Amino acid sequence: MDPLTTATLFATIVSLIADFRSQSADDKQSTYEEFEAWLRESRHDDIVEMLRQNRSTAIGIKALLHQDRETLRQRFDQLDRSIAALASGMEGFSDLAQAIRPEARIAPQAIEFLRQFDASGANKVLQVDLPLDDRVMFTYLGRNGEIGFEDKRFIVDDVLSLVEMGLLRLEHNGSGGRIFCLTRNAADFVRALPEAAKQQS
Repeated sequence: MDPLTTATLFATIVSLIADFRSQSADDKQSTYEEFEAWLRESRHDDIVEMLRQNRSTAIGIKALLHQDRETLRQRFDQLDRSIAALASGMEGFSDLAQAIRPEARIAPQAIEFLRQFDASGANKVLQVDLPLDDRVMFTYLGRNGEIGFEDKRFIVDDVLSLVEMGLLRLEHNGSGGRIFCLTRNAADFVRALPEAAKQQS
């Protein structure tokens, strides 16, 4: 399936789930069978047939339908913000994303963090807090060096925003320290950035 078809299908299914749950009379969990019946009533037979051929997609939809309305609303809002933030850093989509959700953007410092992380070849960095010096470090695990940054006031917030968007995965060591793991999505995102954005970040 080509990227355009995949993106369109994903957006369509998410939109249909949101419409279905918004029309529910109460906050009870919905079943997949109820969703499928609603799709047929709404004349989306092509979507029904596609879902029947893709068991993994159906399982994912069932998991979403089992969540209460408020939890699902929060999930949709997080998805919306994450997509807008990712698009804000990509040439051709940035203007549209910032016009629709101006508050949802990846800070230039966060992009630079990802760029250095990817270029290092490391898989993980450890957050080292130095309270006496009022600063924090992000040191590579398994190799020498650390990630540089300029704005120490917001660096932790910037890095945690990358976790929220799924670009970094958060783990903890035995002492409770934060370990950030680079994801494949992050590497792909950095490599998709225009050269100008990489140099400005």
